[in-house]
Amino acid sequence: MPRAPTNRAVLRDATRAAHGAAEARWVWQGRFRSRGAYGDWLRRLLRAHCTLGLPAAQVLGDAHQERLRIRALRSDLGLSGAGARGPEPLDLGTAWGVAYALNGSALGASSLLTSGAVSRDWPQAYLRVLRDYARGGGLRAFFDDLDAASVPRAQMVQGAQAVFACLAEAEEAAVPF
Repeated sequence: MPRAPTNRAVLRDATRAAHGAAEARWVWQGRFRSRGAYGDWLRRLLRAHCTLGLPAAQVLGDAHQERLRIRALRSDLGLSGAGARGPEPLDLGTAWGVAYALNGSALGASSLLTSGAVSRDWPQAYLRVLRDYARGGGLRAFFDDLDAASVPRAQMVQGAQAVFACLAEAEEAAVPF
């Protein structure tokens, strides 16, 4: 009898197109188009982490890691202080999906740091935080917990899709970078 797919496999398959579309928006021929495009991507990530990632981390009980990422993004963008409003609460299934999309970025961060996609003189604190999370075993532990989670998969997919939609949206107003 075939084994049922893991939560991770379901999420990977359900978000493959959205992930590709979001990535294609920012990276062209293996590199960011410009420092400005890289800054736009960092701003989109900051929004995703603040509005989706932090509430997901609070539900899942690991807000510390999410706050590290937000601080690194704010540092890369030259920002200080907290956001204007608190995040909306999430249900458990949606939280797992959001965390899947944001934590899975740790694999991409390592690749971006070594591939030349990001110029060495561009800010990289966020990418280093994610790379260290993956190297330190945090990502493997997260994937194990994700696969053990018993929550509606449709909610998980919805949460992951929300992250990719946030990253794929057009920037409303450019902020200097």
